[in-house]
Amino acid sequence: MVQGGTLQVLLSLYLVCRTLSLGSSDHCLIYSQHSTNMVTNKRELDDGHTQRTDGDKKPKTGSEVEEAESIENIEGFSVLSSKVEHSLRWLKLESIMYRTPDGKDRQWESAARTGQKKDKSSVDAVACIPILKLPSGEKKLVLVKQFRPPIGRFALEFPAGLVDAGESYSTAALRELKEETGYEGVAVGESSILCNSPGMTSESIVAVLVEIDGSRAVNQNPKQKLEESEQGLQVLLANLKGLSGFLKSLPTDEVLIYSGLYTFAAALDVAHLL
Repeated sequence: MVQGGTLQVLLSLYLVCRTLSLGSSDHCLIYSQHSTNMVTNKRELDDGHTQRTDGDKKPKTGSEVEEAESIENIEGFSVLSSKVEHSLRWLKLESIMYRTPDGKDRQWESAARTGQKKDKSSVDAVACIPILKLPSGEKKLVLVKQFRPPIGRFALEFPAGLVDAGESYSTAALRELKEETGYEGVAVGESSILCNSPGMTSESIVAVLVEIDGSRAVNQNPKQKLEESEQGLQVLLANLKGLSGFLKSLPTDEVLIYSGLYTFAAALDVAHLL
């Protein structure tokens, strides 16, 4: 398990969000600084959240655009419509018309995944927060370093990926962990639905806390099962103590830190102050 003090911080922040009525995904999605919304428990996670889309898709432009009406009033704000301006295999560009409390209609540009969500409670992807307990008793955070073309360099991240058809959040997280790192673990907690860069994209994720028993044979010599697009993905074991300092020491011209990972590290720092 993660240190007790850290869990206290994470749970306290989550409860603050709930108190402020931010826990309901119908009204607000919490920005995906994963660790600050983690609920640790052993319960099963809901099934039926499917968002992975495979197969070729033809780009859509001009007269082929799709429109979706979604009238809803949340504290005076309403999304009036969403129009697909252009679509590629995995992503699409949308123009969104919405109304503000002063009664004015405004436009917003947004990127979205091409897979259609069933409803607002559906989730695109999961991020796995894996804590490895070594036979010596030492605990490590399992991370992945992967080249990301949009930033032109490597990113240091949690293992993560899209949710397949029929998967629960925990199943998806454990599958991604196995594929990207070779480790096998047990899911012990999940976050609420989180948004990822909400000013630019509608993508939503769930973070899953995972415990890995390093004494198991399968975890002593883990073997990755990478997809073709994941060539060069590296596994890194980081110390929990001093994690934020380690992350800040990395050269930013070579690797950028995923924001959720740094927030997790900051939560560890805060825990030591309690």
